[in-house]
Amino acid sequence: MQGNGGGGRGTTAHYMQLNRHILDCGSTGELCELIEAHAEEFNAVNVATAFRKLLQSRRNDVPRGVVERALQAIEAAALRTMDAFEAQAVANTLHIMAKTRYRPWDRTLVPELEGRAEALAGTFNAQHVANTLWAYATMGREPGAGVMRGLEGRAEALAGTFNAQEVANTLWAYATMGREPGAGVMRGLEGRAEALAGTFNAQDVANTLWAYATMGREPGAGVMRGLEGRAEALAGTFTAQDVANTLWAICVVSLLCASDAEFRLVDTVMQRLVSLDKPACFNSAQLCQVHQFFLSCSFETRLVVEAIKDMQSLKDTCRLAFEGAQTNPSATQQQVSETLRHMGLSVEDEVRCPKSGYSIDMLVHDSALEIGGERSSRGGVWAVEVDGPSHFLASGEPTGATLLKRRHLQELLGHALISVPCWEWDRCKGACERKQYLRGKLEAKPRHERVIQQAEFVSEKHHQHREYVGDDGEDPDYAAQGDEDSWTEVAATVLESDSFPRHMFDCVRAREFIPGAGTALASLFPVPAAAAAEVEEVHA
Repeated sequence: MQGNGGGGRGTTAHYMQLNRHILDCGSTGELCELIEAHAEEFNAVNVATAFRKLLQSRRNDVPRGVVERALQAIEAAALRTMDAFEAQAVANTLHIMAKTRYRPWDRTLVPELEGRAEALAGTFNAQHVANTLWAYATMGREPGAGVMRGLEGRAEALAGTFNAQEVANTLWAYATMGREPGAGVMRGLEGRAEALAGTFNAQDVANTLWAYATMGREPGAGVMRGLEGRAEALAGTFTAQDVANTLWAICVVSLLCASDAEFRLVDTVMQRLVSLDKPACFNSAQLCQVHQFFLSCSFETRLVVEAIKDMQSLKDTCRLAFEGAQTNPSATQQQVSETLRHMGLSVEDEVRCPKSGYSIDMLVHDSALEIGGERSSRGGVWAVEVDGPSHFLASGEPTGATLLKRRHLQELLGHALISVPCWEWDRCKGACERKQYLRGKLEAKPRHERVIQQAEFVSEKHHQHREYVGDDGEDPDYAAQGDEDSWTEVAATVLESDSFPRHMFDCVRAREFIPGAGTALASLFPVPAAAAAEVEEVHA
């Protein structure tokens, strides 16, 4: 090889010649021969080029052992030349390893690449940042603190130069890793997404919406308008994965945005769902996402479109896939279950919710709960979910998937829902602390459920009164019935509870509840000011 084109070993000309030979290889077998013969001569650029070409090549006609030897030779060359790797070689190598799901023979390779990425992060361009973050997310690997600081700092500095794919891939990577971008990075990416939405392809649209939803964030109004417009233009190009990701994302975003927000995106994507026609177009994970969309439609009327009425067969298929998903009870879940039993409670593990199809970690029954040797009247049925690390972002906030499951179970199950975060459980030392912790959880939730029942009772009573006297009628005895005082007492109690379901606000608004209801409810959970004012307006 040295005699063809000039330049001895170690010269720039020699490395350029090696790179041309690597790129010109016409078959995997030829490439493997070249690697085995010359890998010890490779510089960092040759290594990155050979790695990418071999991992992307077809290997059907080459014995497995030949390919494995070539890959091991490249890995050895990469470790030998690591100090000479520049930003592009680092990013490209990590990217191709992630894209092809390659697991190195030498376990030190990725840590060495990470160390080099940390050292060079200040020289990365937008593509290098996006590709490296995407690689970590795809490999399911947690970046070290140093490399993450470097990449995030560079992303903030370069956000204005990201193209559409880089914006979408970076947001997707953060969400997949269970992280939220820093405030500066998020501002830059969101501004760029709004500016570039008109150039997004279908996958960019779907991945961006999925990322926002997974991070439990509502897209800015400008971003949402841009993505909706782009989805309408590209609806015919949405793949099954794009459709499933988008419909699932809409479910989550609907929980986060104002109750009067409209989603024209639903109709657009549903038309594409109809055109895909057959459930066979979707894999099991995608069918599960579509099932969750159908569940949301059962109580979120603003998500319902006409096409849903004719999709019973798909609904049935989606539900079967959802219920067929494998569950793997964790050690923590088993500990919680055993502790509840030791408290004298009846526990059913892995119970299927008949309305939603969700698998509930535990269903706990008791007519009364024993506290300090006394029997409490606050017995009932509790659905207990043990939420491991994957249910939360790095910040400790629940992921979009966790928020969605909680909402579905709260709306459709009919029992008090209790979350046991893994870190809270881990802080309990010994059986006594664990029992005390669970008693507190169980005691708090029925009280909240009774408050809701009281609110519903008062609401129903007022509704019945209006039917009796008419909207314009006055009943002098009604004021003496103390309904307004009852509401004040109920509202004060609700204020002390952790949450108040949105459907209660809708119920109150629909029934033209007593004066003060809109203001009181608006103070309990996020609702638009206009909606709260609507409740008050009927009594103005």
